[in-house]
Amino acid sequence: MLKKNQSNWHTVISSAEELECHFLDVGKYIETCKEEGVHWPIDQHAKFAQTLSIIIPTLNTRIT
Repeated sequence: MLKKNQSNWHTVISSAEELECHFLDVGKYIETCKEEGVHWPIDQHAKFAQTLSIIIPTLNTRIT
């Protein structure tokens, strides 16, 4: 399974903040394939859609 490189992870989050973009760590909401750790099993697509349907309405146009 892939592991997050903390330095790269910090760069991604910092870049999103600089660009005033929202960043969503999908790994907090879905699970990847247990064999190869990259692709999503079929059921995780629906789970992600459900998560987005809850999160998107709460987003502001600008990050505060």
